[in-house]
Amino acid sequence: MIDHKALADAVAFLAVGDMVLSAVASVFMGRWGVEYRDDNPWADLMAAVDEHSASGGTGRLVAASRELDLNLRDARHRITAHRRRSHAEVLEWDDDDALTIVLTNPDLVQIDPALLMELGISLPREIDPEGRVELAEQVVHNLRASYARLQDSHAATGRPLPAQRAYSEVEVRVEINDLFDLLHRYAGLLDSEGRRLVREAHKIAGFESVRPSVVVDSLLRATAEITTAHGPEMTDWN
Repeated sequence: MIDHKALADAVAFLAVGDMVLSAVASVFMGRWGVEYRDDNPWADLMAAVDEHSASGGTGRLVAASRELDLNLRDARHRITAHRRRSHAEVLEWDDDDALTIVLTNPDLVQIDPALLMELGISLPREIDPEGRVELAEQVVHNLRASYARLQDSHAATGRPLPAQRAYSEVEVRVEINDLFDLLHRYAGLLDSEGRRLVREAHKIAGFESVRPSVVVDSLLRATAEITTAHGPEMTDWN
């Protein structure tokens, strides 16, 4: 039963975490005197954060909330609230017994019909190789576009991003996994459009849960901004 108990804990972490995001967002929006349109003000908080960043603003709240937007908010969507039927679940354990939930789209696995024929294996009729290639191309397109935006944002810091290896035509899935890892690692620098592109890619390709310690660190940095009776002003974020 250990896998089932660990999975239940992970799902509870995401569900409660999403409630925490709603509470954090309502605190900031309320202290800024900004109305929000939904029962969950997180989307409006992110709009305010991205607008602040676009005007040259920086600070812990900007990076931390963007990380939470992908690593917690989107994780809750993909893993618990809006899991897609096409995504298969794989549970993985790392060296320190932390559970990772991997949702993957089998339709992105490339199958070479000629190789299958050579091996004497018939390609199932419901599998469309051309459709799989089209899905993979869409995911890669979104992730590359998001990475380009990340490069622009990171250039302003004066530090280079890690060098990207060259991928062959048969390494599409490797490139997808590498780009997902990189974009989540630097989510704090991704603007609204960059994060949207990653979310759209997740809808197709699946999602790999982020370590709880990473999520908690981002949340602590965000809530650290609530340090006074009125909280940080929108025009003077730390």
